[in-house]
Formats: sequence, structure tokens, C-alpha cells
Amino acid sequence: LTSIEIPNSVTSIGSSAFYGCESLVQIISLASIPSTISSNTFQKYDANLFVPIGCKAAYESAKYWKNFTKIVESDVNNISNRFFIDDFTINAGDTKELFIKFENSISFTGFQADLFLPIGLDVIKKDDRYTFEVTSRGEDHVLTAVKQSNGAIRLLCYSMTNKDFLGKDGALVKFSVKALGDFVGDYEICIKNIEFVQKDETKYELESTMTKVEGRIMFAKSISLDKSDVTFEVNKTVTLSATLLPESTTNKVVTWKSSDETIATVDTNGVVTAVGIGEAIITASTTDGTNLSASCKVGVGVSGVESLESDNNAVEVARYDIHSRLLNEPTKGINIIKMSDGTTRKEVVK
Repeated sequence: LTSIEIPNSVTSIGSSAFYGCESLVQIISLASIPSTISSNTFQKYDANLFVPIGCKAAYESAKYWKNFTKIVESDVNNISNRFFIDDFTINAGDTKELFIKFENSISFTGFQADLFLPIGLDVIKKDDRYTFEVTSRGEDHVLTAVKQSNGAIRLLCYSMTNKDFLGKDGALVKFSVKALGDFVGDYEICIKNIEFVQKDETKYELESTMTKVEGRIMFAKSISLDKSDVTFEVNKTVTLSATLLPESTTNKVVTWKSSDETIATVDTNGVVTAVGIGEAIITASTTDGTNLSASCKVGVGVSGVESLESDNNAVEVARYDIHSRLLNEPTKGINIIKMSDGTTRKEVVK
């Protein structure tokens, strides 16, 4: 239990009613006349006690109520002092600007809080310093951020001339975070040990707040190869490289496939091996469900364009030029003829 509200109809609270509530940080009493309490109704007296406007003196003089060290007059029907970050989603590998918002019923000049981020979500730094900034709600406020031994980032903000923050709600601090490539799933950001201070140096503890964060997969939007057309010789290899965009794409694994493995084969690393004369299409495809692909045409010729004897019964099945381009008919120059028995021969057409 961290907060309680006492209705104005309550005139007496029994002993030990809230004695075990060591985490209590806020008590809102709606009654103009303090109710009767005993010495052990509350275990501690350091919680923020909010009372109706014009009634602070009554509580400061009431038996046992006067033990509270932080009695604040406020519109008790509309109390809101909250320091928090809205729930959000972020794609793995992306950056996002965040805002710590502050809803306050009373005025404050500064604060201290510990920010705990999940592993895989990092605050962006500039010149090796965190990029936290006070928004326009600040006057001459200075903000520092220091990493603690428990992993928290401690934020400390104060006014050089003891000025209050402007307004009663909205963003007070802004900063940016980057999600690592494997930041996928449900996470939480926690702000703890929140303490605000007023002009008279009175300090108030606020409840810890939790922010839900959803890390999403960054899908590929395009894929391209470093080569679109390659010509090489039998028994030679060439390596193709695939690029997926954006660079923050979560799953960068691609599959490779050859349209004709009697001409060229390709392994899982994009290494293409020429095994026969002719043309084939090598295709790389994404594996993240986007079904994107990119292709390269490979032409395979023979070294030195040497003729190989064919079986007497073999017939021509394909004809290529010396650049491995498929010919529909004999063409002037050197033609490479692929025979039905797998052999090749050279023919000079004039």
C-alpha cells in the first residue's frame, strides 16, 4: 500500500489501522477537521499528507497528526503527483524519443529519480554523455544523469535560482533510446526513488511508476545484390553479397537458389560455382516472411574456348557466344555449342 484517501465522513481511525504500511508515501485527508487517531495508527510519519486548503494549521496542531513532517494544503479532490513515461512500442534496431511526464498538484523546484531500463534498450549518448534534457517546463533548471552501481540512471534536476517548474502537467524531461537488434518481446521501464523538492526545501516522495514496452521485429523493406550479371568459366566461383534495408532489419538471413544447378550451384553463403556451359539465375530471398528477392544472371563459358569431341549420335542442344549469351541461331564469330551428351565444341561462323 503506497497511497490512501480518508473520506471526510471518517471522524476516528483506530490504533494500528495503517501501522504495517511501511511503503506509504501519500495520505489524502478530505476532512477539514482532523479525525481522531492514536499514536500507532501510522507506523511512520514521513509520508506526504495532503489536507484541504486552509486546514494545514488544524492538522499541525492536532494530536498525532502534527507528527507528520510533510503536511501540504491542496485541492484534495483533485490530487495528482505522478512522474511517468507513457507505454510505447519500438522496432528492434530503431531509435525513439521518449518523454518523462509530470502531473503535479503542487509546485516543485527540483527532483531526483532513478530510471531503470531493460537490457537491450539504451539511452543514446553524445560525446559520451547521456542526452536527457529539460523541456520548456523548466526555467533555469539543470539536469544531470549518472549511471549507478545497481544499473539505474540517476536523474538530478534543480533550479539555479530556486524557480518552480512551469505548469501542472505535460513532458518535463525528454531523451532518446535505441533498441538493440534482438530487442523483441515485452519489457518494462521503472522509475523509482522519486523525490521532489519545494522552494522551502520540503521534500516529497512520489510513488514508483512502471512503463510497458513492446519490442517489435523490424522487417526487411528491400533486398539487393552487389552484382546483377556475371560471366565466368566452368569450375570457377564468384561470391554474391545480399544487402537488406533498413540496416536495422532484425532477421538478415537469406536463402540462395539456382534456376539450373547443371549450369551453376550456390551455397548458403552466396558462393556460386560454375559446373556447366550456359546461363542460370541465382536468387536471394528474405526469410522474415516479407518474401522479398533479388536475382543475378550468371553465364558460364569454357576456358580457351577449346573443342571437345562429341559422340557421333550427339546433337546440338544449345548455342552460346564466348560471353555465355544464349544464341538462337549461328552467329558470326566464335560459337560454343553444347551437345546432348554433355560435351561442347567450338564453331567459327563467318
